[in-house]
Amino acid sequence: MSAEARHIRPAFVLITDNESVTRRLNDSIGDEGDLLIAEPSSLERILQIIDSVSAMLAIIHIPVGNHASHLDLIEELHASKPLLPLLVFTESWDSDMVLEIMRSGACDLITKESSRDEIRDRLRRIMKKTAHYATIRDKPRGKIIGIVSARPDADSAILCLHLGLALRQHSPESKTLLLDLGIPEADSLSFLDLQASYSFVDAVRSIRRFDETLIETAFAKHHSGLALLAMAEESTADDITANDVIVLLNILRSYFQYVVVNLSGLPKSQFLQLTTVHADQLFLLCEQTVPSCRSNKKLMDFLLKNQPDCPIELIVDRYLDKQEPSGAEIAERLGLPLRTILPSSGLARLYMKNSGRTLFEFAPQDKYAQAIEQFAKSLLGLKPLAERRSWLSFFTSFLQKH
Repeated sequence: MSAEARHIRPAFVLITDNESVTRRLNDSIGDEGDLLIAEPSSLERILQIIDSVSAMLAIIHIPVGNHASHLDLIEELHASKPLLPLLVFTESWDSDMVLEIMRSGACDLITKESSRDEIRDRLRRIMKKTAHYATIRDKPRGKIIGIVSARPDADSAILCLHLGLALRQHSPESKTLLLDLGIPEADSLSFLDLQASYSFVDAVRSIRRFDETLIETAFAKHHSGLALLAMAEESTADDITANDVIVLLNILRSYFQYVVVNLSGLPKSQFLQLTTVHADQLFLLCEQTVPSCRSNKKLMDFLLKNQPDCPIELIVDRYLDKQEPSGAEIAERLGLPLRTILPSSGLARLYMKNSGRTLFEFAPQDKYAQAIEQFAKSLLGLKPLAERRSWLSFFTSFLQKH
């Protein structure tokens, strides 16, 4: 399954503060879609989650003995999102209450007695009836490009930084963000000698007031126009929920056409899984060494175990032509398509780490810099210069003959 197809997978928002109901519906929905949780106390927060993930459906849990406030919530949701289907999950069944629920704006109802198959069938029927809503609510979304590697290393940050700069250079009309969540933390900021008081964790905490002004004032920015957001050195992702990750990623892709995410060195965790599953394109960065191949094979197995349809491509770093294993052999061993190889360029990388300048600034003809530039162009669908010259030569020759 392609990355584009994976992102058509529907998102459902469950409005409840009951953990047993959450577990029940999570189990019932299974792979029918992604279930996000919103507490019923804040309509503003509910609407934000619905918008950020372009939810196909909202499920409202009505607990026993608290019908009135939840009926009001259904009415408010229906008024705010008249095209959004509202499914009610109720723990008690009463004909009068059912009538009230439907009058409030719900399109269907399930109970705690409903079977797993019945719940899935209701979801499918609702989505089929309201397929037009998906077309109305959809809007252009930016592309998330993820780079993963099993081993903590500054080279992943170097790749992500220069990839972001190259995307910005060759698509100047597009806003580009480098989201540096890898280990070591915030290396991309250090390489550019940038100071940032605003981190990824701060962004998670700012979700409710996210807007263009916050991005312009709080995000670090390179003089090229590339925006940067990193995990602070003292921060961890331990207290960040699944909702937080999904909502923030969807918010970021609504403001940026390209989001390059450095995920290298992160432990095999739900945080890593959630972030990679929302990437439009995912690349595994592996060095030309046996230890790197072994650890990255384990990482790849973890990602594919949780996301069997995840389309991962291989990038081989610090590549030496006359050394084994070759790029093709590494790709074969890992069972991944080889996307590109990156030359070692050790001295150039060392100077870049200590100078506060990028390779594009002081060594644009370096083979590593050129390889990343070509990689970025391929992501943008731009033809290599040699190929463009070949076509230009052919076209010129054709005109001369005719």
